[in-house]
Amino acid sequence: MSTRTPKRLPLDRLRQLFELRDGRLYREGKPAGNRKPHGYWYVTVDYQKYPLSRVVYALARGEDPYPLVIDHIDRDTDNNDPSNLRAVSHRDNMTNLGIRSTNASGFTGVSWNRAKGKWVASGYKHFKRIHLGYFDNIDDAINARIFWAAFNNPCAV
Repeated sequence: MSTRTPKRLPLDRLRQLFELRDGRLYREGKPAGNRKPHGYWYVTVDYQKYPLSRVVYALARGEDPYPLVIDHIDRDTDNNDPSNLRAVSHRDNMTNLGIRSTNASGFTGVSWNRAKGKWVASGYKHFKRIHLGYFDNIDDAINARIFWAAFNNPCAV
């Protein structure tokens, strides 16, 4: 999701055009939305594009979450069920990222330090990288990262 503040939703107009049934959005009896190449779904209302997840969230809860962004809890952009959506700040949304394809450990915040020949555990708090230590065993590094995240960044556990 981009770092721009999302557009305010025209809630009255959305209620006129869409129907939310069983966690799915419909327009004129047909499933609504188009999927963009980056994986997110959008709907068009009066020549303006809005994220489908944002529209579903707003219709399900009866309010526009502006200026918050909508996070898919399970990180599946196809799952726009209201129970899978939450309104969070952009910062909190970034803590719900999946593991990068370049990650060698398979666990967020744990990497291999080639120079020292050890595993490194780290995390981020207030935009600063926090070094948690070097470890001979990957399990020790993972446990250090889990313990740290549980107390410092519950969304990232």
